[in-house]
Amino acid sequence: MKLTGKEKILINSNDICRLSTINFDNGWPHCVPVGYVFIEDLFYIPASNNSKKVKNLARNRNATIVIDEEKRESGIMLECVTKILRGKKAELLTEHMKNKKGWQTGEDAVIIQLNPLRKASWILN
Repeated sequence: MKLTGKEKILINSNDICRLSTINFDNGWPHCVPVGYVFIEDLFYIPASNNSKKVKNLARNRNATIVIDEEKRESGIMLECVTKILRGKKAELLTEHMKNKKGWQTGEDAVIIQLNPLRKASWILN
């Protein structure tokens, strides 16, 4: 999937999105605001290994994220397939997030990697 220049500007000018997964306990979507980094067309989200979103993704790797800006009336929705990163790869990304963003993670931190497959965007300004 290819992103336009305006879509990349929107993505790179933010670091918070809403992540939706499917809650298998009750079948309802589970949607939460999360921080992300965007590196080489992939999104990376830190999370606790015991979080609901990680548990949901262990059962269904599909997720949707939305990044938007009210002032510019712009946004993008991305349907993604995910992978839960642990070990050395997660440690390297966690360290990157700490150094670049100042984010702190717990000892049970994992990284959710999102690979966008489909998109819908609205860029008005």
